[in-house]
Amino acid sequence: MGARSRRKGAAWERELAGRFRALGIYALRNLEEVRSGNSGDLMLRIPLSVQAKVGARPPIYEAVTQAQEAAGDQDVPVAMIRRNGAGSRPPDDLAVMPLDSFFEIVGALVEAGIWREEG
Repeated sequence: MGARSRRKGAAWERELAGRFRALGIYALRNLEEVRSGNSGDLMLRIPLSVQAKVGARPPIYEAVTQAQEAAGDQDVPVAMIRRNGAGSRPPDDLAVMPLDSFFEIVGALVEAGIWREEG
């Protein structure tokens, strides 16, 4: 991976950490991730395992797999993806997770009374 790609990835991780901090959630880039193996790109004090990817064609499925591997049994795996803008197309940002994890979150929100069926 070239230096430019590494800079883009680091900038995306910093932006994501900043967005978590803006919500009052402790978040730092995991600078030891390369040395320690796949342990997620961000260190959070909430049960999420984040794998960040950025590029013209970011590998979404690879990112989800890496997030799942880093999550273990405790964390919800999520890939946070930024596709670079090109021409007049703006960048696209996504959060992608396994479908089972999504429904676990929705179920927990319903059970807690945060989300209710309308009508």
